[in-house]
Amino acid sequence: MDAAKKLDVARIDRSLVDVHRNPRSSETVRGYVSAVGKKWALIANARDGGYPDGFTAVRLKDVIAVRRRAGFEDAFAKTRTDWPESPLCLDLEAVLPACPDVGVVATKMLRD
Repeated sequence: MDAAKKLDVARIDRSLVDVHRNPRSSETVRGYVSAVGKKWALIANARDGGYPDGFTAVRLKDVIAVRRRAGFEDAFAKTRTDWPESPLCLDLEAVLPACPDVGVVATKMLRD
């Protein structure tokens, strides 16, 4: 199963996942999948303890593994009425023009 399908299954199941990316030195993203587009996925970050911590957009072609996490963090997060967070507007292929107040931090400059 490719990365987009794994992420979409995790979105439907509302599963806590670790998203591993290329290059392997990239930080692993832990959270809940909010949306999956043609090139990008949006992850609602979960920090230690299952608390919400914003969003991370990841390029699908950079995803090398999606692993489900089970445990108290996932169980706790699902008890919160405000979690996972839902973005107000989202077109993953044109996120900046659609949401001008979105902050983007490049972890490494990569060409498409």
